[in-house]
Amino acid sequence: MTFSTKIKHELCEKSRPFSNNSIKLLYGLLLFSRSFKVSNISFYTENKEISDLASELIMQKFNCIVDIISSGRNYAKKNKENIILKIPYEKDRKNILKSFGYLEDKINIKINTNSLKTKEDTKLFLRGVFLSCGNLANPKNDYHLEFSVSYMNLCKSLFELINSIENLNFKVKSTVRKGNFIIYIKNSSNIIDFLTYIGASLSAMDLMQIKMLKEVRNYVNRTTNFEAANITKIASAATTQIKAIKKIKRSGRFNYLDENLKELANLRIKNPEMSLRELGENLSNPITRSSVNHKMKKLLNISEKFF
Repeated sequence: MTFSTKIKHELCEKSRPFSNNSIKLLYGLLLFSRSFKVSNISFYTENKEISDLASELIMQKFNCIVDIISSGRNYAKKNKENIILKIPYEKDRKNILKSFGYLEDKINIKINTNSLKTKEDTKLFLRGVFLSCGNLANPKNDYHLEFSVSYMNLCKSLFELINSIENLNFKVKSTVRKGNFIIYIKNSSNIIDFLTYIGASLSAMDLMQIKMLKEVRNYVNRTTNFEAANITKIASAATTQIKAIKKIKRSGRFNYLDENLKELANLRIKNPEMSLRELGENLSNPITRSSVNHKMKKLLNISEKFF
């Protein structure tokens, strides 16, 4: 089961038992379905839970017949079943359209915001929209929630509706893909807020947990990479310093160095893994990292100058 399917399962369960307001959920389902007009109201889905929810709502709210057609298994999509809901009688289609504020002879395919009078209306409507045409990518790979809409004006009105939600500053974007109009959200916090808003609070919590685990892993990886690079840098510098010190010793000039330099040089040879800070802390008279660095440069200069 994909993460998106889990969200839709939660939303279907959350939508029962039906209430008077459930008609707003049905409005979102039907308006963003395959066809919503006098000649044809049809709803396509591969999810039986959603088809059951939609058909039950239609029959309960409008007391009309719903034809449920299975087009068989879609083997390209792991044997998912294509399910089509249709309203066979014109009088029922007209009644449905009229109840949502659309004229019988002409339908302007966009959201009738006059039907969404309360915040709860909008929440249920957007839940229906997500069940109809929404999808969320696997958050382990990417943060991407989108709606695929067939009509430009309908897409535009959905874009405006989501942006108009009070106290939720969604970063919504739009594009066109394969003839469909796409609205999408990439910001993980916005996606969590949207899922919570439409009632998928458990899925929102799961997404939050995935996000936290990804952030911890990324932090560990960054820290590990930094430490590995730092160790490599220390090892490379220590190798150069030890070679210079041994060169000075072989020349016989080591004994002419001052005691502080000799102590540091011997400490470096015995402890090639130590950082400059650690070397300074382990001298008989501790000094700062900057002082150690200065003395190491002096040893390197002696090695290069005289030998």
